Amino acid sequence: MSPESEILHSENDNRKVLSLAKAWLEKQGVDVNTILEHKEKEAEGELYISEPTEGKSFELLNILKSQVLNANDEEALQESIAKLLKQKNINFEKEFIISKKSRVDFKINNILIECKAGSFNKRGLLRQVKRYREEYKEVEAIIIVTPSMMRHFSIKNTPIYIINTTNSSLMVEGLS
Repeated sequence: MSPESEILHSENDNRKVLSLAKAWLEKQGVDVNTILEHKEKEAEGELYISEPTEGKSFELLNILKSQVLNANDEEALQESIAKLLKQKNINFEKEFIISKKSRVDFKINNILIECKAGSFNKRGLLRQVKRYREEYKEVEAIIIVTPSMMRHFSIKNTPIYIINTTNSSLMVEGLS
């Protein structure tokens, strides 16, 4: 500990430095845990994002939110969405085949729409969305229509937008 004494043992432990830096930043009023969590998610390529305010994704989200969508039956949900898109004169491909392993419910330009009804495995959905992103390089965004409470997120700069059908009854045109 004395600058003039002989070094008997040297230890290189970055955790101690990190702990000191974190304590100092917290004393300065910095929310270190949020910054670290954000960096961790950024390193994994996944971040929560805001809803778009313009563009084709914005237009599609607003169209899909304008109707009460029943997500108890996936086939009925898909039929409702197809009917809505036809009413709005939006060209789409239903059951678009991305690869031998992947088929998405709707493709509109380079935006994919995946429908999930009832209960489903969220990890499976995440794997499915990652696969879509990897196999369809032109994808601009993916919209998931689901009764599950989820937030918009991003996977390696591809926005994944969520339409929660359980809240859609509150989003009837003219009331929001």
